[in-house]
Amino acid sequence: MVKVFKTGLILSVFLLSGRYAVSLSTESTEQNIAFCYFKQAEKLYNSGDISSVKELLKISLEFFPDFSEANFLYSRLNLQKQETTYQGIEYLEKAINADSWVSTNPYLAKLKLAEVLLRTGQFKRANRILLELGNQRIENTDIALLRAQYLKGMRETQRLKNYLSDALKRFPKTLKFYLLYTEVLDETGDINRAKAVLAAGLNEFPHEPALLYAQARIEQNPKTRIALIKEYFISNGRDPGAALLGLHSEPDNPRYYLKLFLSLGGNSYVDYLEEAYRLLKTDHDLLKELVDASLNYSGMRFVDSNHDGYYEERYRYSQGKLESLELDSNQDGAAEIEIKFISKAGSNSDSTAGNAIPVQVILLNEEDSRIRYHYSEYPFLYSISFPIAQGREVYHLLPNQFVLEILTRSSEAGDSYFRLYLHNDPGWASKKDILIHSFRMDEYVSESVYPARVYTYSGGQIVRLNEDPNEDGLFRRIVHYRGSAPALGFRDLDGDGHYEIREEYSEGGLIKIALDQDGNGKFEYVQIINPNTEMYWDYNGDGVYDSREYELSDGRLIREFSSSLNGTFDLKALFIKGILKRVERGRRVIPVSYDPERDLFWIGPPGTPPLSLSEGIQRMNNREYFIFHNLGRIYIEELQ
Repeated sequence: MVKVFKTGLILSVFLLSGRYAVSLSTESTEQNIAFCYFKQAEKLYNSGDISSVKELLKISLEFFPDFSEANFLYSRLNLQKQETTYQGIEYLEKAINADSWVSTNPYLAKLKLAEVLLRTGQFKRANRILLELGNQRIENTDIALLRAQYLKGMRETQRLKNYLSDALKRFPKTLKFYLLYTEVLDETGDINRAKAVLAAGLNEFPHEPALLYAQARIEQNPKTRIALIKEYFISNGRDPGAALLGLHSEPDNPRYYLKLFLSLGGNSYVDYLEEAYRLLKTDHDLLKELVDASLNYSGMRFVDSNHDGYYEERYRYSQGKLESLELDSNQDGAAEIEIKFISKAGSNSDSTAGNAIPVQVILLNEEDSRIRYHYSEYPFLYSISFPIAQGREVYHLLPNQFVLEILTRSSEAGDSYFRLYLHNDPGWASKKDILIHSFRMDEYVSESVYPARVYTYSGGQIVRLNEDPNEDGLFRRIVHYRGSAPALGFRDLDGDGHYEIREEYSEGGLIKIALDQDGNGKFEYVQIINPNTEMYWDYNGDGVYDSREYELSDGRLIREFSSSLNGTFDLKALFIKGILKRVERGRRVIPVSYDPERDLFWIGPPGTPPLSLSEGIQRMNNREYFIFHNLGRIYIEELQ
């Protein structure tokens, strides 16, 4: 354990217009500053005012990222909501691994991590922590409870029963042991033993609502069950499931229990609603009251199998219409599947989930990134979006060919009113299968609304690529494919819609580039790519090449020119390693001199260059000049 903070630190933290100012002694270090912000955050957290805690902890961790206390508090902040559970786990692990505790016992963080890992189904990881904690100290109530949860999660029923029987003897003042032991005994059919355990629990905790509710759930006699339910509510029990249990017990006043069920929030629990619909199926008046209550419901509905406050499924409703469903089977806050819906036309009078039509499915894959499936008309897909680095690939599918039947409308329990069930194998497909049914793929490499590349497909093979490197909606490059290999391409250099460059390919490799700058159909420049690349220039746009360049097998570079711009090459320049070695006209060698004032080379007698030094024929004062460039150097000849 490392203690890094100095004592006697002068600190004053003020909340001014939403900003925190820190006054510190001159001896303060970054770790001291981190401690100051943490202490203020801890004070607010403990007082229940968490509105500014997150921001204070962020600042603390900016100064000292491995500060265990700040990471631990930040984890607890995230663990308050299921949606940020996975972040809470990350910060818990960081706090433990950093081991820079000041005053907090690291045992508390490890215990919390084991608890969260058990809740999210990571039983083996949790058990390793429990074994470590058990080796460090005599087992206490907290560790014993978590060990029982581990045995339950691993479905070691007999070991769990033996363990809980022993735990109740060691920890008779722990309520959760009575409830957990009763649950296991009930599941294994040992009702008499379960009743005895609950009786012992009520002797320790008289009128405890949780124990009364557990008694009512296993009680077979309806009248006795009703009496237990009444005592449960008198003891301030608030679970709407108890009202539903009362409705199930053939009470004298079923309407009372229905209203109690709804007032306690029964409308928010899918499994409770399903059960209520089945119980009232033959009582049309009460069923209508239940339907009316759910007709315009707005908010969340949950499937929480053990009603511990952490859901496996979350349904979002607006005015009685289902908008989305999230499945978080391990309760870590990262939904494995999210489905978005629209409602059937004319379904205003029926708010059950069966009237919802999927329009989008979001799947969390093994890389923790999300694949998005979009429906045209369920169950037919029209697009699938895959995440890539800094962007996504969106495949557009041929109409009414690709099926993803994500939902089944039935369950083992029979008719389903509010709960939706997923197919075990709805038809997730590989990219290869998707390509066969795609006609286009848009590739986004940023948050722009415009794709950087658009691929057109036929029969699973690419036939065309459109590129928009600026992501402004203007395609500046087109490549046509043959046999999934590029064959012919075009580039628009300035975004005016005119493609100045033509590219030719052979067996997927680029073999020729041609430039038509002015759009007259005649190329000013052509480059042929082969083992010895050749380049051609047409300076006057008459379709006849006025210059060419090629490399010899020994590495020497030859540049030839037509001084009369008629296609007859009468001037030859020889370059070796980029340096001009000789210029010939016919068989006559022409001298070359460097003009340092103008930083150019004269072929033949030097003179006064024209204003424009672009390649080709340039004119000034009734004189003509032939100009070419090589490796950034300018060569000029005054023509006679």
